[in-house]
Amino acid sequence: MKVIDVQLDQSKLLLLPEDERILYFSLGHATNEVNALAKLLYWVSNGLARNEAEQRGREALELLFIRLLAGKLYESWVLLKRKYFSTGLSKKYDSRLDDVAKEVFQKLRRYFSSGNACNKIRNRFAFHYSPDELAVTLPTMTDELHAYLQRDAAPNNLFAFPEALLAQALLTLLKSLGDYQSLDKLVDELFDVGVWFAQVTDALMFAIHDNSGLELRLKDPVVVQFEELPALKSVAISWFSDTSDAVNSQSGLA
Repeated sequence: MKVIDVQLDQSKLLLLPEDERILYFSLGHATNEVNALAKLLYWVSNGLARNEAEQRGREALELLFIRLLAGKLYESWVLLKRKYFSTGLSKKYDSRLDDVAKEVFQKLRRYFSSGNACNKIRNRFAFHYSPDELAVTLPTMTDELHAYLQRDAAPNNLFAFPEALLAQALLTLLKSLGDYQSLDKLVDELFDVGVWFAQVTDALMFAIHDNSGLELRLKDPVVVQFEELPALKSVAISWFSDTSDAVNSQSGLA
């Protein structure tokens, strides 16, 4: 696989109008976080679990990245509202976007203009603990409640029962928005919104570059060649791992 390494000219970036410069950097940062969380969510959902413990571990990780991705997507929309619409840059750049970018931007606008999962999850579960909601959920739980403990390695401890409560509380919260019978629909929705945001970000960053009339590249792009990379579908993340090396090292036995 090849990627193109583009080095930017700091002195030229400083010549951009302040609002454009802030938006340019902020969109790049937000896209990095969304892409990273989307890949992590995909990887924890990937592959077959070998037993119920591993499946519940993956579900715990999946819930974590669902909440973080939903929260970051909502914050990314807030970023666009504050640094694109409220600054007046939308009046300058909306017309410069191609038809595909305009259509995707409309999808984002429609999604965030009414009740949506990203908003609800961000405000209730993404960055805050909700112990009262989990406690209320307990009497209605029908799933089994488990904990998996390893005597010598705390990183492998998994308290699966609060994650089961959290999943139920989260799905209950989303009932007002539609038919969320499982997390699968929510995951697909977050992936879609993430792709829309990435497409809009690319289009806006290119538009800012082209409109500046500046050559923001410090020098010609360089091709970076990766001789061997794991296939996206081959990566799977498990909660449990062999910690014997770490345990031995800590005890001075390594």
